[in-house]
Amino acid sequence: MSERQKYIDKMAEQLKSWDNEIIKLQEKAAQMNVNVKQKYQDEVSKLKDRKNQMQQKLNEIKQSSDSAWKELKGGFERSWNELKSAFKKADSDFKNQEKL
Repeated sequence: MSERQKYIDKMAEQLKSWDNEIIKLQEKAAQMNVNVKQKYQDEVSKLKDRKNQMQQKLNEIKQSSDSAWKELKGGFERSWNELKSAFKKADSDFKNQEKL
């Protein structure tokens, strides 16, 4: 298996994992009190949109030539790290809200 395919498989698996995290966050948001419920539902919606954008970028990498994928990889990884941080922040925000 090529380096490129290993990378694609690894990222695809992480995107599936984030789908599961989004479902969990949606369930938590639905259980929150009315005062904060909409805020967290909006946050989950933004995460879902960003995750879908990452899926599109991964599809571009899948369709790119062997020489072009490394160029695309740099931008993908920057976006990936931003999304990863957004998930961590949302999870932390939800946990803090649950403590209130």
